[in-house]
Parts: sequence; structure tokens; C-alpha cells
Amino acid sequence: MLKARRNLITRSLNGETVILDRVSGQVHALNSTATCIWEVCDGQHGTDEIAAYVTSRFGDVPQNVRDDVVRALDEFERLGLLTTD
Repeated sequence: MLKARRNLITRSLNGETVILDRVSGQVHALNSTATCIWEVCDGQHGTDEIAAYVTSRFGDVPQNVRDDVVRALDEFERLGLLTTD
């Protein structure tokens, strides 16, 4: 399972999150849905559990939510924000 890298600096405000990756020098801004997904990238929740959490927070057709979660996790991985340790 995936979890957020430990060396990232994150700040949340009004349901949105900003992530500073000091290694790459990049700043990432997450909207409320991406923030909700990010909050449970703790290495203890799988894709289906994250989708259920997002559905409980926002409500939507579960398959649509799962697709969004998969896309967000893929993007977090592509950006190097997640680890598998």
C-alpha cells in the first residue's frame, strides 16, 4: 500500500492542501477531492478503502469515485509523492 513520503511539507487550509517537495523543488496544490485522497495515503488503506472514504465525504457513484482515486494515486506516484515502505 502507498503512503505519503515523510520528507514532504504539507499545509491544509479550507479543505485544500499545498505540498512542498524540497527534494524536487516543486510545489503541488491539491483541490478538495485530491486532499481527501491524500489524507488517507498512510500505507494502511487500499484503493477501495480510499474510494469508500471519498464517497462518504462527497457522495458520488462509487465506480466514478474509484476511477478518480486511481487517477489521483497514479498522479501522486508519477510526481514522486508516495512511497511503498
